Amino acid sequence: MAPQDRAYPDEIRLSVDATNLGRRIIRVHESLSGIDPTTVLLYPQWRPGTHAPEGPIDRLAGMWISANGANITWTRDPADMCAFHLQATTDVTSIDIDFTHLSPTRSKVGDMEVTDEIVRLEWNTVVLYPAGYFARQIPVAAQIRLGRTGSGGQARGKRSAVSSPRCWPDFAAKQDGAHSEYTPGRKNPPWRVQNG
Repeated sequence: MAPQDRAYPDEIRLSVDATNLGRRIIRVHESLSGIDPTTVLLYPQWRPGTHAPEGPIDRLAGMWISANGANITWTRDPADMCAFHLQATTDVTSIDIDFTHLSPTRSKVGDMEVTDEIVRLEWNTVVLYPAGYFARQIPVAAQIRLGRTGSGGQARGKRSAVSSPRCWPDFAAKQDGAHSEYTPGRKNPPWRVQNG
């Protein structure tokens, strides 16, 4: 399905749990409405600052899609490994998606995203979005829970875009005092950071 420049009728609700710093595992929960039996979910292939479609799909693991607690069957597209075809019934209009993002454990594997002291997250590596829309037309309400000895931190924000480097910056946070880094020239989103 070719994307169209039209507004997505709802928003993606994205919750990221980056508290398992020692194992470099990031757990993702996503809620998405506006689903029908022909829905195709896409994993963003284009990353900010890259010159080729090289989204780290190999780091996505353990995906489970459900509606009202019941499993929704999906199949990977035979020609596009970043596309997932849902096999939902006609009464399903919203889904929950759970998966794990496996962050590199050594620099030989890829850029270090998680250490004991910092989480550097590209939001578009932890989201799936519906095909048929320009990514910039899909609003996302995102939150991240950060690990810290004895407690956690949480940042919340809302941005409209899935994979545009001009619209959705990386998020970087230190365990002992979360902060975020924004794309130059853009107005900062309304992040609220809570530690502890």
